[in-house]
Amino acid sequence: MVGIDSTFPNEARLCAFLSDYLSGVGMKVETQKVEDGRFNIFAQKGAGEAHVLFLGHIDTVPAAAGWSSDPCKIRREGDKLHGLGCFDMKGGISSAIKSIEETAGSVKLLLCIDEENISKGAWKAVKDRREWFEGISLVVSPEPILDNGMSAKSENIITLGSGGRVVIEVDVHGRSAHQARSEEGINAIEEMAKIISNISKMELRKHDKLGKEEIFVRMVEGASKGLSVPEDARFEMDMRLVPPSSANDAVGRLHSLVEELKNKGVLNERAEVDVKVKARETPYLEPYLTDIKNREVAKVLEVLGSHYGSYAVSYDRSVSDENVIANSLKVPVMRIGPKGSGAHSKDEWVSYGSVRDLAKLYAEIIERID
Repeated sequence: MVGIDSTFPNEARLCAFLSDYLSGVGMKVETQKVEDGRFNIFAQKGAGEAHVLFLGHIDTVPAAAGWSSDPCKIRREGDKLHGLGCFDMKGGISSAIKSIEETAGSVKLLLCIDEENISKGAWKAVKDRREWFEGISLVVSPEPILDNGMSAKSENIITLGSGGRVVIEVDVHGRSAHQARSEEGINAIEEMAKIISNISKMELRKHDKLGKEEIFVRMVEGASKGLSVPEDARFEMDMRLVPPSSANDAVGRLHSLVEELKNKGVLNERAEVDVKVKARETPYLEPYLTDIKNREVAKVLEVLGSHYGSYAVSYDRSVSDENVIANSLKVPVMRIGPKGSGAHSKDEWVSYGSVRDLAKLYAEIIERID
């Protein structure tokens, strides 16, 4: 898998390889066209109703600078396997496939494209193939834990939720005036700067499991037209969401901050400020939480305890296809991934022993939930 470059949007070769491989080990395989040359994979083993679904993505980000070796060739150093996507998430997919091969239970596997971008594959799957998910009572993602440093030390970690994300676009409209009489204009860039410098005053929420919301400015734009005061400027703000926040709710809070700045005289009251969710092809991902007391989750926790002797519960800060599946299908979603490190970085690696052991754990989960 690592030897086949699947940097989005170029997942076609890996999709073909996996479709052939899964068919060869006795799974019923269907592909779903997402857009030209890009396909999701729907696979099922067993004739009975499947209750466990493994969810993965076959795309990777482009290779970062500074790799010590060819990122599309596995390089082994003891237990570490280095290669683009080894950790995020071809190692985990390999574990899932191996477990499916070696278990007799009915089980499903969904492999999506575009997770590293805007989740076009996952959104297409839940929109057009809703009936395929009927009977599923648990979704397991072999995605690794990426952001808390735990995944490089241990694999006995289960993730039961993650935050959401939205990009907010702010357009600031001032008033043009000649450079020689600039006091007659309203400089949109200067007004924009006032908003940005006060952005930390925006109301941010905190969740006991998912932590605190975060914001940062990701783009600024504005320029003078000749000898004129700039009358238009724009910036974008990236915001991490926690329950009960939504994209529209975040827009409302930023708009309230703008009005507050005007009322306090920080912003020119005659400046026009438009705040909105930045348009994109797919919806932004909302936060999700899986109930640790769910019956199927409790079974998995018992398996984890039996398999490893102990386990830790984690909550992720990033977004993934898991957000799409959890919020669209209203089924429990959990992440149990391999040990490793370096996702989206040079010399990414996954533990070979962890990948092998994870396959055994997944097989135990399939048998317990079946």
